[in-house]
Amino acid sequence: MEIDKNKKELEGDFIIDIEEYCDKWCEKCLYTDKCKWFAEDKLMWAEIAEEINREKLIGNNEDMWIQMNNAIEEVENMIYVGAPLSDQKEDDEATIYFQEQLARAKDHKLTKTAIKFEQAVESWFEKSEDKILVFNYVTADYDFIYPNIDDEIELKKLFDSAEIIKWCVYILSIKVERAIMSYYLEEDGSISDWTLKDSDGSAMVALLSIDSALSALYHFNNKLIPEKENIEPIIRMLLWLRLEMEKMFPNAKDFVWPPKL
Repeated sequence: MEIDKNKKELEGDFIIDIEEYCDKWCEKCLYTDKCKWFAEDKLMWAEIAEEINREKLIGNNEDMWIQMNNAIEEVENMIYVGAPLSDQKEDDEATIYFQEQLARAKDHKLTKTAIKFEQAVESWFEKSEDKILVFNYVTADYDFIYPNIDDEIELKKLFDSAEIIKWCVYILSIKVERAIMSYYLEEDGSISDWTLKDSDGSAMVALLSIDSALSALYHFNNKLIPEKENIEPIIRMLLWLRLEMEKMFPNAKDFVWPPKL
């Protein structure tokens, strides 16, 4: 896939909407060359870098930061799928309805549990700032450190587990909320013309994230015995969330993505 900055539209052998049902962990994805979102994101940051250099040369940074903030907001907005609007005069009504369904999804017990999971992990990691993931100012990255664990292979495995847990903290509530919101919109026929069932696709990503987080937490629980009092409540929370998600979205595990080429 080649990026031509002179073209308005990126060209490539992209899978349509592949980014809609992924965990946004591009560094570990096998399909970045098929993802238009990834290509556009890469191009956007390249253009931002060029703009930063240009603004540095002319000594005017105000416009640069405004443009950067706008670009970041644009990327963040791509996480959500808005309710399709039929024409301009229906915009206000449709927007209000969409916001109502989004508020319902945010208030759902499953979304709230996903947020509690995120808060529990963040609180645990913050209390353990001198161990587990410790920022290395020399390498500008994180190291995994834990008392009485010196084996490099085991430290690497624990680091990988911590990375998975951190990533699930980033993605889980977003996907749970979107699955529930799409469920409401599908229920009343607002998105009945969509080819794919968005609620199942989003729930599938959430369930895969839960499974990944559970696997990482079980590894922690076996190796970091003093951390059990922090880990086991989080495991129970995720087990309950997985059970309830499977009840609400019984077909999510059958959602195949990306499609077979």
